[in-house]
Amino acid sequence: MKIKLLILLIIVVATGCQSLKFDRYPGEKQSSFPQELQGKYLYIHESNNKSDTDTIIVSKSTYSTIESGITTLKVLDAENVFSTVNASYFYFTKNESNWIGFEIKKQKEGLILIPIINPTKKSTKRNQKILNKYFEDVKLVSKSNNLENSTFSVKMNEENLLKYIKKINRFSIKLIQVKE
Repeated sequence: MKIKLLILLIIVVATGCQSLKFDRYPGEKQSSFPQELQGKYLYIHESNNKSDTDTIIVSKSTYSTIESGITTLKVLDAENVFSTVNASYFYFTKNESNWIGFEIKKQKEGLILIPIINPTKKSTKRNQKILNKYFEDVKLVSKSNNLENSTFSVKMNEENLLKYIKKINRFSIKLIQVKE
């Protein structure tokens, strides 16, 4: 089994939703993370009245995560892509033959990650109807009794992806930058 994609796992767990699968990553692949995104960040999440903190360190061409004392290192390569569309940043990773990912936004106090996920927790049919407004070739890849485990694949369209992200930005995750 592949080493877990910690940031994506954090996002999926935190939001309780399933990532959309795309036929390709968006935009133009970059060889490194820009200087403005590099640094050390904390992700603080609470569950069952307990608080956990994960550390994410972004450098020029790698990012590492430290969760429960376990460090995972990811290098930008053919399967872990940092890309840009207009002035928007994205991180996508290859998952079997599809791509999953999130938008990255820089803010004064850290980063905002917006996972590209199913639009609602209501019904599979409702999700498919919403996705059809933004993307072509929407297919239900897997369905379970639990909607959160239902996965859709869609054809990438950068212009519509940016519009779709505005709809789902309520699922954003905040990373707080550590000043060193």
